[in-house]
Amino acid sequence: NNMAESMLQSRDFRSISSTATYSFSLQQSFTIFSQTIKALYADSRIPSEIDIIPYDSVREYEEISSLCNQEFGLLTHGHLKAAGKYPSKDWDYSDSAIFRHQGKLIGAWGVGKKKNTAVFDPLLIAQDRRNTWVFPFIIHTVLGRLLDAGIEGGMAQIHQDNAKMVAIMQRIGAKKSEVEYLYELNLEYSG
Repeated sequence: NNMAESMLQSRDFRSISSTATYSFSLQQSFTIFSQTIKALYADSRIPSEIDIIPYDSVREYEEISSLCNQEFGLLTHGHLKAAGKYPSKDWDYSDSAIFRHQGKLIGAWGVGKKKNTAVFDPLLIAQDRRNTWVFPFIIHTVLGRLLDAGIEGGMAQIHQDNAKMVAIMQRIGAKKSEVEYLYELNLEYSG
């Protein structure tokens, strides 16, 4: 799409962000995250009382929506579909889950399944749980459930300025396919 990009730039549009679509093997990803989880359990860094609740059975929809809005500035399509608030024809969101520790929401992950592929919504992690055991625990748990259901492939859209997630995609051997750009046009009014 270099021609479209050149045309936009020649008309004073500027690229403000880009998002890439990645595809990956759930088994390979699960194996890599299993190593991290084993080390965290060996160091007793993962607590035992973690509640895993299906996304669509949660009465505290507002709490999850607030976390999604806080993390991304909007409610994502995957979040709305997983919560049953947006149509998701032919997609199964039953493996979407929220995670609580001692009653407190620590994270949530929406995932849609169709045929043999899972499409992941952005992973939501509570602000005070960033860079802790929560991130790999949620990923490992959801991947394990999907593998148990016979799902083999995964897809995710990752903002290219999210260095941590881009590095994880590289670590798990994900293949980047398309990149979408978001442009803005400065419409200063001088009158």
